[in-house]
Amino acid sequence: MPTAIVLVNAEAGLETELAKRLENLPYVREVFLLYGAYDILARIEVQEMSRLSKVVLQQIRPLPGVRSTVTLVVMEPV
Repeated sequence: MPTAIVLVNAEAGLETELAKRLENLPYVREVFLLYGAYDILARIEVQEMSRLSKVVLQQIRPLPGVRSTVTLVVMEPV
C-alpha cells in the first residue's frame, strides 16, 4: 500500500486546529504536532499512487491554515 509523509507548515496559532482537521480526512492514518522546521506531520496511506496527489492537492493544501507542504513518498517499510 503506497504510503507518504506530508510535512505541513501552518499559519501561526492554527497548528492544533489544523492537525485535528487532518485527522478526520480519509487516507490520513496518523498526525503529529512537531517542533522545528515543520509544524505537522501526517502519514497518508492510499490504495494506488494516483490517489496520493489528489489527497495532497485537493484535501490537504486547501485547508485553512496550510501555508505549505512537503510530501515524502515512502520507498518501502523496513
